[in-house]
Order: sequence, then C-alpha cells, then structure tokens
Amino acid sequence: MKRAAVLVCAAIAAAACGSGGGSSPTTPTAAPTPAPQAARSALSVTVTPNPVIATPSTDASFPWVASFTVAVRETAGLACNMNRVNATIVGGASAIEWGVNEIQSRTTGRTNYIAANGSLDIPNIGFTYRGAFGARSLAFTVIVEAIDARGATVTASTSVQALREGEPARMP
Repeated sequence: MKRAAVLVCAAIAAAACGSGGGSSPTTPTAAPTPAPQAARSALSVTVTPNPVIATPSTDASFPWVASFTVAVRETAGLACNMNRVNATIVGGASAIEWGVNEIQSRTTGRTNYIAANGSLDIPNIGFTYRGAFGARSLAFTVIVEAIDARGATVTASTSVQALREGEPARMP
C-alpha cells in the first residue's frame, strides 16, 4: 500500500514537470485597459476653399454668392451630433443658420453624427450677399455646434474671407 502511494505521488510529480518538450511555463499578463473616455468632445472646423471665391449670383439685390464646404472633426475621442452651423458676416447679420435637418440633407449618408475622432463634411453651403460700400471682399465666421455623447454642448469656429471672382487675395 505504501508502495502504491509512493508510485502515485511520483506519477503526479512527473506529470507536473511536463514532458520535457522545451516549453516553459509563462507568466500571465494582465489584459490591456481601455483608454479613458474624454470628459467632453472637442471640435475643429475648417472651410474649403479659404478664401472663398464669390461668383456672380442671379439676384440683383445680392449680386455675389459664396459657396464652400465645412469640415468638422471631433478631436477628443467622444462622439457627438452636430446640431447647428452658422455663418455670420463680420460686423453684420447671420448669413445662414442651419439646424439638424439641413445638415443631414447635405451630408453623405444623410447624418449629423460624428464618431469619436471622426469627421463630417457638410458640402455645398452657400449664401448670397452684396459688398458694403463697394467692398471687394467679405469676412465671415463659421460656427459649428454639437451635443456630445455625455450631453455637453461643444462649439468651434473659424474665420473665412470671401473674395470676388477675379480679385487677388489680400490680407484682411
């Protein structure tokens, strides 16, 4: 009986040592921890082209039309939904004010959603205007607003210049 117990213990010990095939035990590694999510979204906005080249319009009251694309990028790693795009003429009134429906109708995929670290292009934005007192150029600001995945309102803006077709670019 003693002999059988010794043989069982020897068999267990031999099995624990492995088969001698050269593989050594590995140390377990911890699973990677995901990066912490941002406290709120952050946006950057660009307008192309900038400067915008205004072309003649068919409206005699507002003889120039400025057309451009607004690109919005989320840079903090937290998704958001665009809810407003505004272009305001410097020293003047709002030229355009678009809400969710207008944004969705212009974008590829008809969406206003920006994924974390993603972007959204809003093409074919335009407005007509007349130059005050014979001004050859027009300065305006594009402002975008979104609601992020945590419910915070985030905004970004950029300054843009519109030049009449055929006019050289000038420093504002």
